[in-house]
Amino acid sequence: MRLQKYLAHCGAASRRACEAYIAQGRVTVNGRVVATQGTQVMPGDVVCLDGREMRPEARKAYILYHKPIGEVCTASDPQGRPTVLDRFRDFPQRLYPVGRLDFDSEGLLLLTNDGDLAQRLLHPSREVDKTYLARVNGDVPLDAIRRLRAGVPLDGRLTARAEVRAIRRTGVETVLLVTIHEGRNRQVRRMFDAVGHTVLMLRRVQFGPLSLGGLKRGAWRELSDEEVAAPSAILIDAGSGQVLYAKNAEEQRPCASITKVMTLLLVMEAIDEGKISLTDMVTTSEHAASMGGSDIWLKAGEEMSVDDLLKATVVMSANDAAVALAEHVSGSEDEFVERMNERARELGMDNTVFKNCNGLDEDGHVTTAHDVAIMSAELIKHEQIFDYTLI
Repeated sequence: MRLQKYLAHCGAASRRACEAYIAQGRVTVNGRVVATQGTQVMPGDVVCLDGREMRPEARKAYILYHKPIGEVCTASDPQGRPTVLDRFRDFPQRLYPVGRLDFDSEGLLLLTNDGDLAQRLLHPSREVDKTYLARVNGDVPLDAIRRLRAGVPLDGRLTARAEVRAIRRTGVETVLLVTIHEGRNRQVRRMFDAVGHTVLMLRRVQFGPLSLGGLKRGAWRELSDEEVAAPSAILIDAGSGQVLYAKNAEEQRPCASITKVMTLLLVMEAIDEGKISLTDMVTTSEHAASMGGSDIWLKAGEEMSVDDLLKATVVMSANDAAVALAEHVSGSEDEFVERMNERARELGMDNTVFKNCNGLDEDGHVTTAHDVAIMSAELIKHEQIFDYTLI
C-alpha cells in the first residue's frame, strides 16, 4: 500500500494532506525519513508521523459537528485559539476535519478518521457541492447574482459556476443560499467582495449528501455505520403505487428535516382551502425566532410573507420559517403538531409520531421510509409546491 494511503487509513488525514506531511519530512518508515510520494508500505513496517507510530484503525468514525464561530479547523493553533478538535480530545478515535471553515464562519463540519472518504469529498475532480447561507450587507441586485452564478475573477481566474438564490431581503441586508463545488480560501466571502457586498454572517448548511438539519451550534452527533449505509429505503412507482424496491421500509427512525414534508403538506392544504394566502404577512414569534440548526436568522417581531416563508422552508429547510408557518396556520406549534399527527393517521402513516414541525431532535419523533413515501406522494398532488422545489 502506498505510504499516503496507509497514513489515511490510519486516520492521520486525507490522502492529499498526508502527501503534504510526507513532502514536509514529517513521516518516517522504520526510523528513516521518507519524502518520496508513493513509497510502498510492507507488512511489518513501522510508520510514524511526527514521531508517533501510525496504525490502521479498525473502526471508522464519522462526526457531524455544528462548528460555532470562534474555532479554527486545525489540531492546534499558534495563537492559542480554540480548535474544532478541543471537544473531541477524549474521543476513542483520532479525528480530523474534512475541509475547512473560517474562524469567523459556522456550520456543518465533518470529522472522521476515514481518509478514503475525505479524499472522495475533497478531491477537485469529484466536484462535491457545498452549500452556504450568507447574510450580506445591502440589497444584492439580480445583476450581481447573475455574475456570481457565471463566475467572478479570484486570483486571476474565474470561479466555477455557482447556484445563488436570494432567500430573504430586508432592504439593508440580503440572505442568500450559495452552492459551490470549489474550495478556494474564503471563497464565498471573496465572491461577494468581488460584486461589492460584504458577508456579515456565513454558515455551511450542506456538504455533499450531509446536511446540518436541526443540529445546534456547538453540538455534534456521530453517524452510525448503518446511517452511512442508508439503513432503510423504499421506491414506489408514482403512477401505479407499485413498490419497486424496499429495505427496512417499516423500521422507525428519527424524522429529522424530512418532518417538513408534512409541515408543507398542511400549509398547502390551508392555502387550497382559503384559510391562508401567499400574500399574508406573518409576524415572527419569540418561539419561532429561537429555533436552532438551519434557519434564516428571523428576529422576533419581524414580518415575512407566507410566500417567502415557504421559499425559506423548501429551499433552506429553515426551522424558524417552518415554525412561523405552523403558528400562522394553527395559532401555535403545539396545535399544528397535533394536526400533523391527525393527518398522518388519516393517510395511514401508522409508524409515524411527530413532536415538532421542523425535525429538531426530540425523543419519540419518528417515521419510516414507507410513511415518508406516503406523505411525499400526497404533497406533490399540490402542483404549487413545485414553484418552490424547482427554484
